[in-house]
Amino acid sequence: AVVDALIDKMALRKYCEKQAGTYSGGNKRKLSVAIALVGEPSVVLLDEPSTGMDPEARRFMWDVISASTRGRTIVLTSHSMEECEALCNRIGIMVGGRFSCLGSLQHLKNRFSEGYSIDLRFQPGRGAAVADAVAAANLPGLEIVETHPTELKLRAKQEGTALWRLFDVVEKLQLVLRRTRRVLLQRQPHAAADLESLAAQLDVYEALAAQDKA
Repeated sequence: AVVDALIDKMALRKYCEKQAGTYSGGNKRKLSVAIALVGEPSVVLLDEPSTGMDPEARRFMWDVISASTRGRTIVLTSHSMEECEALCNRIGIMVGGRFSCLGSLQHLKNRFSEGYSIDLRFQPGRGAAVADAVAAANLPGLEIVETHPTELKLRAKQEGTALWRLFDVVEKLQLVLRRTRRVLLQRQPHAAADLESLAAQLDVYEALAAQDKA
């Protein structure tokens, strides 16, 4: 009964009569997680459970793992910061084989983050207008990190950066383009202190510390 329940939980029913060696990479990972959950263990260790899976299958795996945390502790290792943000309520980051920090996601962001990442996504051909409008606003502490045909990545490094001014610039630009029946943004700007940049910053800290010791 437990095995049947896990087969259904992992959506492996139509593959359950086939040899595991014939499974796709994603289904092999589903099977591995299912095996780890057999016997209702109080502690489960998972190593990169969703690596190599397509986005839909990865999201399915995260939902299953999240639903399996009740009454047990799940410890997972991963190179995917997105996976850690989706699944972990406590995160430890290792740099150079040593623990550099341990805490909740919000604690780590508050302690180590150096600002916000802002993504502006827009219709093709609007990049120059967006970049020019952002540059003309001359917002202190805000810099353009990457430019793409349909996306602009910015970083607000200063703690006191008035992000509302950036949103105000975008809204005014959208208003102008609406009058000419043009569309600017595909979605509203998103600002967040992401775990990926936080981990990269810890790498920098460790490298500087190593130089000081040398």
